[in-house]
Amino acid sequence: MKITFVRHGDTESSESGLCQRFSESLSDAGRNQAKKIAEALKDETYDMVYVSTMRRAIETAEQILIYHPEAKIIYDASICEYNSGEWEGKSREWRAIKRREIAKKLNIHIWEVRPPKGESQKDVKHRVKEFFGKLKMKKLKSILIVSHSTPIFFILYYLLNLSLDDWDKYHLNPGEYLIIMGDKKNFRLAKISRINHVKH
Repeated sequence: MKITFVRHGDTESSESGLCQRFSESLSDAGRNQAKKIAEALKDETYDMVYVSTMRRAIETAEQILIYHPEAKIIYDASICEYNSGEWEGKSREWRAIKRREIAKKLNIHIWEVRPPKGESQKDVKHRVKEFFGKLKMKKLKSILIVSHSTPIFFILYYLLNLSLDDWDKYHLNPGEYLIIMGDKKNFRLAKISRINHVKH
């Protein structure tokens, strides 16, 4: 089985160093990134395409699917990015400081910090586990997943038996993709496509 993971292109918030809004569309640069990914993957074949229900992922997938009109598409909310709640629109620097402060105060892991009216990254880990279970049941040769950095990492976490310390190695920036291959029990990283910009 081959699984291709694509992180959506940039948004105006990601370009400005802000926590992205839940319903945000791609920026002009993000649309260009989506087109470049589509061009890079045009010769691939996909038995199934899973797409986050968030607008920036859908818009990215639309560019890729121009070259794959026959692919079966499933829009799945379980692979959406974690909800930033009341932290939407705040700077990522502010968020990082706030998360460290709360984690220290409550004596919890930073991944367990939940914004007001939002989700923690650990919440996404549990949500993605259900998706991972469905994925394992599929008898498919090639799958495309268009999603976001946190759910992509946690799908890889389960497929590749990663630890949280592997985040930097497998984290995808906007407009990047990676491919893994395996037999459902033993997957390996086959390719990772990086672009030259600041990590988000």
